[in-house]
Amino acid sequence: MKWFVWMVAVLFLVSCGDEPVPAPSPQDACANGAQDPGEEGVDCGGECEACDTPMECSAGMTGENCDQCTDAKFTGDGCDECVDARFTGAECDECADARFTGPECDECADARFTGAECDECADARFTGEGCDECADARFTGEGCDECADTRFTGEACAECADARFKGEDCDECADPRFSGEGCDECADANVGGAQCDHFVFRNIDIGNYLCGTLATGQVLCWGDNAPDESRQPSGAHLEVRVGSYFHCTRSEDGIECTGEDEESTAAPDGSYVTMDLQSTEGCALDANGALVCWGPDVGELYFQTELGARLFDPERTYDHLALVTNGGVGVDQDGEIYGWGDAPVFEGDFGDEPIVRVRGGDPGFCAINMSNEVYCDGMQFFFQEFWGKQDGNFRDVCVGWRHICGLTLDGDVDCWGSNDSGEGEDQTGPFESLVCDGAWNCAIGVDGRASCWGSDVPPVPVPAQ
Repeated sequence: MKWFVWMVAVLFLVSCGDEPVPAPSPQDACANGAQDPGEEGVDCGGECEACDTPMECSAGMTGENCDQCTDAKFTGDGCDECVDARFTGAECDECADARFTGPECDECADARFTGAECDECADARFTGEGCDECADARFTGEGCDECADTRFTGEACAECADARFKGEDCDECADPRFSGEGCDECADANVGGAQCDHFVFRNIDIGNYLCGTLATGQVLCWGDNAPDESRQPSGAHLEVRVGSYFHCTRSEDGIECTGEDEESTAAPDGSYVTMDLQSTEGCALDANGALVCWGPDVGELYFQTELGARLFDPERTYDHLALVTNGGVGVDQDGEIYGWGDAPVFEGDFGDEPIVRVRGGDPGFCAINMSNEVYCDGMQFFFQEFWGKQDGNFRDVCVGWRHICGLTLDGDVDCWGSNDSGEGEDQTGPFESLVCDGAWNCAIGVDGRASCWGSDVPPVPVPAQ
């Protein structure tokens, strides 16, 4: 009996070896050319006896044949492969695809992306491989919430950022008064001002109505007695003068007159450098200084007067001229004044310096010498208070019915004489020129804006807004 027990123990040690005890060798292992657990030799043949004591599987293995992985996350011969291809790492707890994250590796690691493959931009505003480009070309910025084109604004970048512009490309001026790249120029060349709210005058004259030439040479007339637009001359003109119920414009082509009286409007042919009108007559100087006059009473008043007035000298030439009631005065090349008709000229009343400018009105005229001193003379008894040298220095002067206004060297307007209807009120400039007639005055500013004041003077027209 003891022998039997000893034999059993020996057989157990021989057949199973030292612990850990291997698992029984499967039947097909008896022909694999190797000595497997449970075999006495290589391919013992037949069905090998299994050990009575169970085998212990190596780390990570389990199952009757130690062919199963202890952790269900793993697979493979060494149980070192992740069962779920989404995972990787020693613990199969890392996402194999770096695009994903989360317990199930089904969330996009980069919040910018979405979709089954995390290849779509989560925010519809973005596009591109990195979802860092704006999907809509109208936008830019980190949040694609800024307009790429600075001309636009608004949620859809469809509004013009600058209120001055309009149109699909914000390249049209919203206000039809303006033009230019910055919509800061007046669309009409005859209009000026920051708001394009005034006409730009080149000159203005006053008679029984008012007329002015605009920047382009267009003529504009206004007042109760002004001719309608259909009777105003077209084309570009250098200046305009107004008499009683007629006016004349001067251009490179000559003088053109508009009015009811045929003789008053019968301007001479030819080219002239300056002109003046008074009542129903007109006179002009050509480039050589030759004087020519027209009107219904020119022959009687200037050439055949029986009133003892000066006769017109057709041989004399002038640089400047001015008309008064029933006559006129001219300044020759030496700065000397000569008169004709009923225009009085008292020797010695105009100082010793040459005269450089002369301006006339109904009752008389004023002259300016090289030192900007003003001397005046006249026919009417109430104009006698203005005879001789005036106070102050001026670069322009104009004569009303019973008042005078002068343009100071600083560009302001000083007036003296009658102020019954506001015609004698001073004006603050700067102004470039001025004109008077009756109880009306007008001055043109450095920006071309016209200002008029006096007795019920018709308001200066303004551009349509």
